[in-house]
Amino acid sequence: GLRVGGGGYGGGGGGGRIADAYDTNAQAAAAVPATRFFAAGSLGSYGSVPSYGYVGTLYFTDNRFLTNIFSHIGEWNVPGFTNWTVGDLIISNRGWLKFPYGFHLTVTNQLIVRGVTGADPNLTRLEVENGALYCAGDILVTNAALRLYANASGATNSVGATLNCDGSLTIAPTNALLGLYCHKTNGSHVVVTTRDFILNQGGRVETAGYNSGYGPGRGSSGVSGGSYGGQGAGANPGSTYGSSNAPIDAGSPGAPTSLVNGPGGGVIRIIAQNVLRLNGSMVADGIGSATGGGAGSGGSIYLTGLILEGSNGLLRAAGATAPGATGQSGGGGRIAVWRSFDHTTGAISNSVAGGAGTNPGSEGTIVYGQLPPPSGGVLFVR
Repeated sequence: GLRVGGGGYGGGGGGGRIADAYDTNAQAAAAVPATRFFAAGSLGSYGSVPSYGYVGTLYFTDNRFLTNIFSHIGEWNVPGFTNWTVGDLIISNRGWLKFPYGFHLTVTNQLIVRGVTGADPNLTRLEVENGALYCAGDILVTNAALRLYANASGATNSVGATLNCDGSLTIAPTNALLGLYCHKTNGSHVVVTTRDFILNQGGRVETAGYNSGYGPGRGSSGVSGGSYGGQGAGANPGSTYGSSNAPIDAGSPGAPTSLVNGPGGGVIRIIAQNVLRLNGSMVADGIGSATGGGAGSGGSIYLTGLILEGSNGLLRAAGATAPGATGQSGGGGRIAVWRSFDHTTGAISNSVAGGAGTNPGSEGTIVYGQLPPPSGGVLFVR
């Protein structure tokens, strides 16, 4: 294969660039080479936190190398290629496929993102940035990561990317990840709509929100924790904001902007038309600062479904804890869960705690609401 991966020390290095330009007529007469193109970001760490650099780019004259069983690594670039409709799509064998900004992917049958058992789920990925992913069948993510990035320009808190699934969206056990990341400066978010949302034990949904210097709840001066559902600690924290019943705001970072502050938690917005099963974890926590700045507030978890199931799930949108005697912790976020029928068989843990430490943040809000049952149509029973 061809390899231009990044190096790993401190923060992981970004992937490089591969360009394969050829005469399409001449190439059509030859078999497609069994070449793997590799432009992965590498794993590094900042302190004790592991992190990957962004994937590099793969450029081709046409889509000859783009197959429905994908094992290359890179952001796919072909001139004029802005949407793709495919029957089945399987990302496997540590494949890492990222589509460019604004891409629309349609899968008419089944989408599978399947990594190696026991391996880091980030080694096998499908990523969509400020675009749309639609699947007419089921989506299965197992030992792998499905990541969507919102990047809408203009209105604050707008929808910056969408995932729509007519079947079941299943985040399977053992290290499966669904990432729904807000824009760092305008707070636009990802919306997931599916028939059934199945989050198995060991599966995780994560998000990230406003970065340093942005967000309506950022501290105005001094060292202060970020605010959202609860107020951050410190001399001049921002005000609380947003809706407790329908939270779609990202959390805010701490202050001052002259230091590296912890960002706020993002938005997890999932609409399940039938079953909403919560046996894994959903985390929209703020992040702390390692340099003396204020810690980030928690973000939003906003879920709606016809039937709520689960026995040992975790929903958490907590403010981050700032270290030391002068550290100012973030306020808690907001959680809202709306359902028509509650079929849970055990406790689902919920936390919107403010960050702890010497200077703790205030607690956020939790709402469990009742939706009216549908007046007609079909009820799926599992």
